[in-house]
Amino acid sequence: MLEIAVSVDLLTSDDTRGGGKEIQNPTWEQVKAEILEMDGEQYTSVGMMVGDDDHLMIGGGGTHYIVSVRDGDRLCAINNPNGDPERMVEVCVGEPSNFPEDELVGLDEALNAARWYFEHHTPEPNLPWKDAWTVKPRRRRDRCKPKQRVAGLWKKAPG
Repeated sequence: MLEIAVSVDLLTSDDTRGGGKEIQNPTWEQVKAEILEMDGEQYTSVGMMVGDDDHLMIGGGGTHYIVSVRDGDRLCAINNPNGDPERMVEVCVGEPSNFPEDELVGLDEALNAARWYFEHHTPEPNLPWKDAWTVKPRRRRDRCKPKQRVAGLWKKAPG
């Protein structure tokens, strides 16, 4: 039987750490609530882990999200066909980073990818994925210093 672990990172402006929490056997609504709490400032990433290596990561919040999946040897991210690959947008994923607009999606796409992954443990086949080695954030280390809080959500998955 597989377990899905969902974690949420909390950033703080001082040296304190947020408290952790665990929810055993979460529903999709509980996982969705964690994603909806992402604000791009304090709550900037949510991850679901299946087994030892496979995972889905969502970073950002507000209006810009980057979504990536590791599925076996494949590492991929959602491509936004309406985004300009030359236009850089700053998104905080643990720390502020600049991402090309074509690597950022809205909340609906992020939730769609997360729900599919939660239920099927694979990338959502109807979304435009591209190989992640083309997804390279341009880091800015002059601002936010992350402090992490992990809020674990565990689900026993069939299989």
